[in-house]
Amino acid sequence: MATTKNNTKKTEKPKAAPKVNTEKAKVAKPKGKGKSKTKTDVTNDTLYVRNLNERISINKLKTTLTEKFGEYGAVIQVEAYNNLKMKGQAFVTFSSVEAATKAKAALNDFELFEKKMEIQFARSKSDAWYKHKAEETGDLTHEEMVEKRKREKKEKKQREKELEAKKQLGQISSIESFSKKQATEDSDANPPHTTIIIHDLPASVTNANKDKKLVALFEKAFSSFVEVRLVAIKKLAFVVFEDLEDSIKAKKDLNAGSTKIDGGKVKATFAKK
Repeated sequence: MATTKNNTKKTEKPKAAPKVNTEKAKVAKPKGKGKSKTKTDVTNDTLYVRNLNERISINKLKTTLTEKFGEYGAVIQVEAYNNLKMKGQAFVTFSSVEAATKAKAALNDFELFEKKMEIQFARSKSDAWYKHKAEETGDLTHEEMVEKRKREKKEKKQREKELEAKKQLGQISSIESFSKKQATEDSDANPPHTTIIIHDLPASVTNANKDKKLVALFEKAFSSFVEVRLVAIKKLAFVVFEDLEDSIKAKKDLNAGSTKIDGGKVKATFAKK
């Protein structure tokens, strides 16, 4: 009976293993499709082509790309470079998104000069496209279209800056809530700690991020001083000591006013354990 059970497990085990799906997922990644989709879902008139044979001359490469991609629509421009950063890469601009989409679908992984091309939609439109559009519509001159593009780029950068600022504000608010909590606690509320927090630092220290002033002050007075971590935007600093005695004395001197920072009185608390 034991033999029968073992045989049953052996026959069922291969069925339960999802080998087929795993292998398919692994095969899809080297082609670059899985990675590129997240960045290139937005279609564009311009295609970014990479993994080109670097031994081929630029003129020959541009001519060949123009002919090959031209099978799928009117090619406005092919840009290829010989510098180290852009070698083996090119940008192909079509007169329409439809033509670019067809070319991408047909030529991605197509072998050209013994190397398979990897094709994505470019992240932005080329100058050649703007010039073509200006000539086609007549609504704007080439110069106006280029200016429009510059303006769009500037607006995009501004949006990115604003987004980054919002992220930083999120971090600052976290520091602020922590700072307020520490500041409102009584000096004896937290047990002695080798790290103290200095609040209400003067602008002469925080405006220029001059943590060196604090380092010089504590390094001179306390042999076990380790470091200062300045949070200038919230006018506070974390001061770390090795010995608890130095930490206690530093806190006491700061709160008593016998130790001043740039002539200003500050408040010190123990960090929370």
